[in-house]
Amino acid sequence: MSIAARKLQRAKHGNTSSTPSANLYVTPTSGSYGYGATVTVQVYEDSGSTPVNGVQFDMTYPTSELQYVSSSNSGSPFTATLQNTGGSGTVNIAYGTLSGPVSGAQLVATILFKVVASTGTAAVAFGNNCFVTEAATSNNIVSGKTGASYTCVPGAALTLTPASGSYSNGATVTASLYVDSGTTPINGVEAYLTYPTGQLQFGSISNSGSPFTTLIQQSGGGGNVHLAVGALGGSASGSQLAATITFTAVGTGSANVAFTSGGLVTQESNGNDILSNTTGATYTIT
Repeated sequence: MSIAARKLQRAKHGNTSSTPSANLYVTPTSGSYGYGATVTVQVYEDSGSTPVNGVQFDMTYPTSELQYVSSSNSGSPFTATLQNTGGSGTVNIAYGTLSGPVSGAQLVATILFKVVASTGTAAVAFGNNCFVTEAATSNNIVSGKTGASYTCVPGAALTLTPASGSYSNGATVTASLYVDSGTTPINGVEAYLTYPTGQLQFGSISNSGSPFTTLIQQSGGGGNVHLAVGALGGSASGSQLAATITFTAVGTGSANVAFTSGGLVTQESNGNDILSNTTGATYTIT
């Protein structure tokens, strides 16, 4: 077929060849996250049927709402790390493949942020230095970029009440554990506490009168208390009783009941931990 004939054929039927292209996007694209919560942002590229072997991007985020924690290519076919930095409002990533090119929708990176504001909107956006490399030509085929917008809401606090008091030897000390999540619906509370065995003896844990009607974990003794309650199938917000802990006063002196690491308050909409503050109690045993 002559060149003129091929041109005539394309004019009649159209050029069926397609230009390679790839999109960069993040997931989730939106959501509400409490103060202190971790936002897990996954970055994907989708090159359709075009094989690619490298991805590079820069991403911006507001430092007044989000704090960069880490980024990783775990679970991604782009296993070669060429660049992986974050902080001061920018994340820079460059990953490549070691076992051959890939196509279709592929996970590129997982980026973790911590929410550092109780209000506001955090826009996570791709910058201008974004590349998806076509394996056959080494051309950049990025044609679209879609970021995300997250809403920051107040975190939750765990508090023991009463915060102080005097108890005679042999008396029952009742410490009520309250959770306050403001207007954010929650469906679970977990707490770890310590107490001095020279002044207090563990008695019991109860969720009677609490909207968290499922007692998932209850243990105490040897100076430690561990409890977990849930509102399975429902949620609660505002200041709510989570559980009641009883002790028996023994010995004399000051008894500090304190929260330790490992506790959480579960946001109902996405399962994130939004615990941001804890306040224990100190009792005087006479």
